[in-house]
Amino acid sequence: MAVRRLSAVVMVVVMVVLVGGGSGYPAEDLVVRLPGQPYVDFKQYAGYVDLDLRTGKSFFYYFVEADNDADHKPLTLWLNGGPGCSSIGGGAFTELGPFFPLGDGRGLRKNTQSWNKASNLLFVESPAGVGWSYSNTTSDYTTNDAQTAWDMYTFFLNWYKKFPSFVSRELFLTGESYAGHYIPQLAVALLNHNEQSTDFKFNIKGMAGMFGSCSFCCDYVILNSHDGNETDRWQTQELFAGGADEAFNHIFKGCGRVFCLKYTLSFFFQGVRPGPAHDCG
Repeated sequence: MAVRRLSAVVMVVVMVVLVGGGSGYPAEDLVVRLPGQPYVDFKQYAGYVDLDLRTGKSFFYYFVEADNDADHKPLTLWLNGGPGCSSIGGGAFTELGPFFPLGDGRGLRKNTQSWNKASNLLFVESPAGVGWSYSNTTSDYTTNDAQTAWDMYTFFLNWYKKFPSFVSRELFLTGESYAGHYIPQLAVALLNHNEQSTDFKFNIKGMAGMFGSCSFCCDYVILNSHDGNETDRWQTQELFAGGADEAFNHIFKGCGRVFCLKYTLSFFFQGVRPGPAHDCG
């Protein structure tokens, strides 16, 4: 699998200059400029997070700072589904990331609707075998949803070691398609951690996405914390408010009340108050 790892480095980092990173971020993962990329002020990072040194399992990530005031913006995870779809080739460079390929494939253009206008973005290739994520142990390529959730939980623990300033940052879990399984099961894993941890707790503020399997979908989901304060709202093609009963009940318990809203907004995190909500739970 050394070839796969080298290929990722060649494709994503070769032809860019790597220099020291700021804010305690990993200098070795800093991508100053992608090939054909227009100038931007925000930083980008890409690299590997080791999950299991014994089996040689590592996940590839691409992290993009928010376009402005990144130190005070939340962190949003995005996962594509499939199973087997690349979150980088799909989500990052054809959907919600800061750049889209030019028509001739020889450069990049800015995505004027990039989600990094509102949040720091984290794209992860998951599970092992997707994109540039790999394992040196063949059996790791036979996986299931529970293992994928555990791997992403482990990924977060180790990614936070690279980016410690995000440990307490507000976290949104998002995705599409088969991520309708990934996201709620990951949320359960993180909430289980929060229930048992005497150390840090994941600051989960919401989850959203166009999901392929849910009890019901609606345009907006608001997750209310137990103190009754509304968290941020999200818009995409459909937002998850259900999924497997066990996962949903756990999320409901951990986050408080869940509301569906039929409303349309142009941007995220703007504090706009949509119309009357009806309780989905």
